[in-house]
Amino acid sequence: MVRLGRRVLLQTRWKRWSAPLTAAEPLRRLRQILPPKPIAEFSEPDLDRLAEALNEIRRVAPSQIQSALTVVMSQMAEPWSISAVLENLATTGRFRSSAGVSGFRRLGHDRPARGAGELRQ
Repeated sequence: MVRLGRRVLLQTRWKRWSAPLTAAEPLRRLRQILPPKPIAEFSEPDLDRLAEALNEIRRVAPSQIQSALTVVMSQMAEPWSISAVLENLATTGRFRSSAGVSGFRRLGHDRPARGAGELRQ
């Protein structure tokens, strides 16, 4: 019984550690394809490359989409406009996952970031 418990513990730890490791290479590629900092606006080719990178990360390590969004935001001149970028990718069919958006939290807030078209009340 102890042996089985140890095996389960090791498998659980490996799953927790392997997700970031699996995403390491796609996250590195994401950093490479981004335009130089600060990104004021994404061109259409930039959006195509960004969508391709995000889709790859979503495929290999879905739990790391938030990390990918953080990488993108760190390069943006106006990181709070990430929702507009994601909306653009979604409406054009390039990136359809809402997993990253719903799991992505603004610092100091309990709710997901607002969409580009939502107004504060």
